[in-house]
Amino acid sequence: MVSVYETKRSLAFAPDSVHKADMKIRLLLNTVCAVAVGAAVLTSVACTSPRPLETATHTLTATYWKLTSLGDTPVTVYEEREPYMELQAEPARVDGSDGCNRMMGSYTLNGAKIQFSKMAGTMMACVNGMEQGAAFTRALSMAASYSVEGSMLTLFDGEAKKLLTFEAAARKSP
Repeated sequence: MVSVYETKRSLAFAPDSVHKADMKIRLLLNTVCAVAVGAAVLTSVACTSPRPLETATHTLTATYWKLTSLGDTPVTVYEEREPYMELQAEPARVDGSDGCNRMMGSYTLNGAKIQFSKMAGTMMACVNGMEQGAAFTRALSMAASYSVEGSMLTLFDGEAKKLLTFEAAARKSP
């Protein structure tokens, strides 16, 4: 039994073995192309879709920055009180917690330079974490520049020494 194919111009033909081989090659090439295009689309979608916080690029403002280290010393979270800060763009305000007390103030930016000022906070006594909290607020007062790389924020002093490292995180419920 011979198959008869109809073309777009309504011409009928019976494929021979050479034509069948050509059709198989075209089908194979179309499949390879479809796979390649599909991979490119998936790569494109993966690069433009919302990504998990640990790989996303964040902005300085409108991000919950969880403190992870003071200099090179890892931060300890006491009594579920996570040290963090959030910077608001307009007005240029900072709010957060040093792990014991709430803190607030303002900041100024000039390129990659940052300066915190008019810092204030509550003055509760905490069983644990007061020294770490004081070191956090002291380091903020010495901050001169910053760098945001992916989900990490680093604050540096005037001599480019690392003061504080933060990681973008989901906001904690009060």
